Amino acid sequence: MKNWEIFEKNATKYLNQSINLHNINFINQGGSDSFSNDIDVLKDTNYLFSVESKYSPSQSGQIVIDINNERNEIYGTGDNSEKIDQEIIQLINEAAAYKQIIFYNLFYDEKGNPIPNNIRNEQLGISRIAISDRIKNAYKSKNVKFFISSSELDSYKAVIPIDEIHSFFDFSFYIRRKRSGTHNLPMKHFEDAIDELKQHSINTGFNILEIQKKVNEKGVYKTTCVLDKQLPRPNLYFGEGKYYLSNHGLKENNYAIKKRAKTNNINIVFNIKYI
Repeated sequence: MKNWEIFEKNATKYLNQSINLHNINFINQGGSDSFSNDIDVLKDTNYLFSVESKYSPSQSGQIVIDINNERNEIYGTGDNSEKIDQEIIQLINEAAAYKQIIFYNLFYDEKGNPIPNNIRNEQLGISRIAISDRIKNAYKSKNVKFFISSSELDSYKAVIPIDEIHSFFDFSFYIRRKRSGTHNLPMKHFEDAIDELKQHSINTGFNILEIQKKVNEKGVYKTTCVLDKQLPRPNLYFGEGKYYLSNHGLKENNYAIKKRAKTNNINIVFNIKYI
């Protein structure tokens, strides 16, 4: 288990032990699923808001972008084209124009093939306040009310209101190619994923004891399975890399079945560091 996963579990335990309010529970939800908040706050079974776990330093969101070659501008794609990202994208485009940075040349060779590269906010001169505003607004749109953070696993845990994060963190970003993460298995892929998992069990030598489809308090489906043994990391990927078994937040030999993204897009990746 990675340090950020340990911290997320410990932070959930800390909140449940420290905040003794009637019928209030803190539920660890996030893991490696970039579409889920880390910790949900429930009253009885009713969802109230979320808390984001940040083991410092930590990634804090990303924007998938593409390049308009004629205008030498970047723009958000899909859900990332929404208003919440437009201010930081505009600042990056203005800075690139001023510094005569050609986006296409950073991420494609002379034949048009994608190449690995990155550019950091320091090179563009984007202020930490502009970055903190984007991070704050993105998490507020997901109903996150607090960050819980620390730079040590077994020490203090700072609980910070979302509107005050600018006073407690350093902020930065870089632009580079990055494969997208995993997310809950869409129901349209359920049968294919189960068929692939069964074949994977035959090829790898384990037994599937149980498969469950559950709906959480937000109405999101989660597919889990119970195996007869714990799998080493290389065996967590199956279906030619389309799917992934995640043990995050689950009992031994219990796994959530995740769908992996295929894309290797250009991303603005935001980072924070507790100070």
